[in-house]
Amino acid sequence: MNNRPVFRAWPRSPATTCVESGPGPGEQPGGRERPKGFFARWLAPRRDFAPTTGQTYLSEFADTFESECAMAGGTVVVSDLFASIESASTPRPKMITAIERIRSEGLRVGALTNNWHADNAQEPRNDKVTKDFLGNLFDVVVESAIEGVRKPDPKIYEITCDRLAVSPTETVFLDDLGTNLKPARAIGMATIKVEDPDKALAELAALLKFSLEEA
Repeated sequence: MNNRPVFRAWPRSPATTCVESGPGPGEQPGGRERPKGFFARWLAPRRDFAPTTGQTYLSEFADTFESECAMAGGTVVVSDLFASIESASTPRPKMITAIERIRSEGLRVGALTNNWHADNAQEPRNDKVTKDFLGNLFDVVVESAIEGVRKPDPKIYEITCDRLAVSPTETVFLDDLGTNLKPARAIGMATIKVEDPDKALAELAALLKFSLEEA
């Protein structure tokens, strides 16, 4: 199966930090717990408003989200929330090894990331990480804040496939959120949910028919 993987090499997606039940990063203790999936449900009808599409700066998003959280009975400090997301974004060594193995077999690998602009910045907030690390590790890097569209919108998956010069049916997509996997499957991608990295890599190796461990 001559697939080109597009996947995450980090432990958690930004949304994972936000959709869990109970007080999370950025929330003040003593407030009422959010219902599970509160952030995802709040954001779903506001896709163009998300800072991850580059249409809104973080401060504007923060004002609106913090206000609506307060109306729902909770207290969230968005700057703290997004800082916790950035601090959690550390690479998984086994994933890095897998990417290097895949590329050594002549396959192309892309990174598809939802990221955001800092206030009054023309480049995404994690631009240095993108240029200094992702740009050397991946053949293609697709950033939501630059493209103006984010996962799970099908368009961003199509953009990534176009940049890799492959069709969706030739591609394996890995992500830790089922909501991001569903549209990828709908356009023909094979998908793997990354809950346990070792299991996900074993599934990917089975599809690619070669070992992803360090030689």
